[in-house]
Order: sequence, then C-alpha cells, then structure tokens
Amino acid sequence: MNGLDATRQIIETSPDVSVLMLSMHSETTWVRQAIEAGAKGYILKNAMDLELGPAIRKVAAGETVFDPQVQQHSVLKG
Repeated sequence: MNGLDATRQIIETSPDVSVLMLSMHSETTWVRQAIEAGAKGYILKNAMDLELGPAIRKVAAGETVFDPQVQQHSVLKG
C-alpha cells in the first residue's frame, strides 16, 4: 500500500484523524492527489527537523501545512 492509499483508508475509517503526508515528490500532481486523498499537509522528506515538528503540531491543531518548496497555491486553486 502506498501513502495515498493509506491516507484514503485512514480518513475513511477515522475521519477525525489529520494526516500529514511526508513525500519525496514535489510535483503538483502528487500534492493534488494527497489533498484529494484527505491529507491536511504535505512536507517533503528533505525538510529539516525544525520544519517537521512544527508542521506536525499545526496539522494536529487542525491547520493545513505545505512545504514551502511545493506549489500549493496552484494546487488549491485548480
């Protein structure tokens, strides 16, 4: 099972869970698929430890988080 399938399954069985996707893919297609699967955040695996901790806390608090290297504005609009 890949991360997108796991996210879909997690959200289906536990809709109150917030998923933060950690991926090596920065392409818009991957980010869009993660959002459509129910992820509340998308961080690249090369994120520094200092970025990952706050991202986890923000998603747990109900916020959405995107890695600055990801073009989330085009993903959310289109």
